[in-house]
Amino acid sequence: MSHPNGISIIMCCYNSKPLLEQTMLHLATVNLPEVWPVELIIVDNASTDDTQKLAASHWKNAGEPFPLEIHNEPKQGLIYARQRGLDVSHFEFILFVDDDNWIAADYLTRLHQLFTKHPTVAAFGGLNTPVFESEKPFWFDTFQRSYAAGRLADGFDEPREIGLFGAGLSIRRTALNELHQADFKSMLVGRTGKALSSGEDYELCKALKLAGWQIIFAPTLNLKHFITARRLNWEYFGKLNRGISQSIIVFLAYEYWIEIHRGANPFWTAIKYSWLFLLIKKGVKSWLLKMSLIINPELSKEASAVLIDYERTKVVVNHLLYNRKKYIELKKGIKNATWRKR
Repeated sequence: MSHPNGISIIMCCYNSKPLLEQTMLHLATVNLPEVWPVELIIVDNASTDDTQKLAASHWKNAGEPFPLEIHNEPKQGLIYARQRGLDVSHFEFILFVDDDNWIAADYLTRLHQLFTKHPTVAAFGGLNTPVFESEKPFWFDTFQRSYAAGRLADGFDEPREIGLFGAGLSIRRTALNELHQADFKSMLVGRTGKALSSGEDYELCKALKLAGWQIIFAPTLNLKHFITARRLNWEYFGKLNRGISQSIIVFLAYEYWIEIHRGANPFWTAIKYSWLFLLIKKGVKSWLLKMSLIINPELSKEASAVLIDYERTKVVVNHLLYNRKKYIELKKGIKNATWRKR
């Protein structure tokens, strides 16, 4: 089914009661494109609080500047909630806004301009600026990208890791439909309840790249990412880091084919991304990082980039060690995928 030009804002919520008022206030005060209609789709992903009731109340209090629909997705997992939002939304251009994202007043008008001017771009992501409920930790700036904040490229360009933050991710439905009609299935499901797994947004971007589309970081798209106090402690960040790390072997399988797609030498690239080479490389790195932590106990303290790198590398080594077959099958699956541009 074809969809008319317009913007469908999809917000997936899980127990979002404390965050909704400010987020919806920002949505209600955006400038609307003159030629494109806009809708807001809220997907309640098995919340146990008053998310739905409060969302409807806040929108009514804000004057209901454009239509709102609220839908349920009982299966927990961000990817399932987003798919539900896609299924019930009506327009060609999709904007994923999290319950803690405050988009700038010009976000939609700029998005309209970008999608119109760049028809070969499947997805845009913008510059996310953190806003803190409590005092910013002294270590935050070093690790802000793990919180979906900061720059992904120096300017208007392809992001360095061929991935965009899910917060503020904008997608052309035509590109997404082509991918799914060619039997693309994501390996990652994103956040599930309180679990901190992630990476489905990066995986989607990498798949779209391999399907022949462009992925662009556009710093003129601005949102503020409100970060609650409970997420601003070192223990939470450690769990977040380990959750992110679990997706890396999936990314490695995609990155192998992205390098081939760019014309890299097939022989050396095959060695570089082979299971054994990666296991040795990551294993040696993990050992060296561990030795650094033993020799210098100061590196094990809060804010240590060495400690974070060690924990992330250790997760990758464990995944490579015990998931050899899965990694090899992932690479073969992408090679044979009908959605990959030859």
